[in-house]
Amino acid sequence: MARAITVLERYNTRLTPRILEIPEGTIFAEVSEALGFAAGNSELVADAFFDFFRHRVIAYPETFAVLQHLRAVGVEVGVLTDVPYGMDRARVEADLAAAGLDGLITVLLTSVDVGRRKPSSRGFVRLAAELGVGVGDLLYVGNEQKDIDGANTAGARSVLIDRDDRRPSWGAWATITSLEKVVALLESLGHTSGIERSR
Repeated sequence: MARAITVLERYNTRLTPRILEIPEGTIFAEVSEALGFAAGNSELVADAFFDFFRHRVIAYPETFAVLQHLRAVGVEVGVLTDVPYGMDRARVEADLAAAGLDGLITVLLTSVDVGRRKPSSRGFVRLAAELGVGVGDLLYVGNEQKDIDGANTAGARSVLIDRDDRRPSWGAWATITSLEKVVALLESLGHTSGIERSR
């Protein structure tokens, strides 16, 4: 167990930050080997590990209504998210469905899809391309400094969602305290496309 914990600590991006993303299959093959399991059990180990965390996925109260409104007015919505431990895309899709948000997202990109973690600009550029907008027209909403840094580096409009009113100085283009404020931001720009929500 201690060897498995060491492997997980090495891949924990809070403890060991990295830009290059590594898929869950690679990580949990190492965890399985450290636990002494036979080859081929890594998916079962990954299932057990992620199931513990995924029972807690809950959208903020205003999220569903805001995404419904944006869809109704023709705004394309995308998600660019860094996943923990290279979590598989299918798990992210299941999380969005569990939170009641499936069908409201046009584009989903994970750090595994992109091969890089934020603040790399690669995911922002790809998200804009898949949404069919210029990166300069992309509004990227995030709650961490890496979200703001990555969006700024890519040339997108970074929007810090600061629900606790901490007011960090990260250089965001705009700061909001609720996702509902995104609608007013878009209206002020005269835009009808290109908003993203970070997880």
